[in-house]
Amino acid sequence: MGTFNELVTDAACPLCGRLSSFSVQFRYGQVWQHVYRLGDEVIWGDPSVGNPSLPRVLVEGIAGPCVACGADFIEFDVLIADNKLLEVRPLGVEREAFAPEGYVVLRD
Repeated sequence: MGTFNELVTDAACPLCGRLSSFSVQFRYGQVWQHVYRLGDEVIWGDPSVGNPSLPRVLVEGIAGPCVACGADFIEFDVLIADNKLLEVRPLGVEREAFAPEGYVVLRD
């Protein structure tokens, strides 16, 4: 994955259903191992992935292991709107096709 950022958050594990703390690795904004929480604003600077002028993006993330069941490499979607980390959605251990950039622009 190269350099990345982390979103530290609690989420229900998609495999066991138990609430767990995850560090979701993602590549958007300045990719410099910044540690974020939901509600934080994305930091921009070199090197960056994405564009700060995009109003809403869905970013690919990966985390694990789940402290409850041990599941690893869990896929997440990270919703960013107006450069703020708004929501995280656990998906499971497989992801359907995603954009090569690691994010997609959402249209209203």
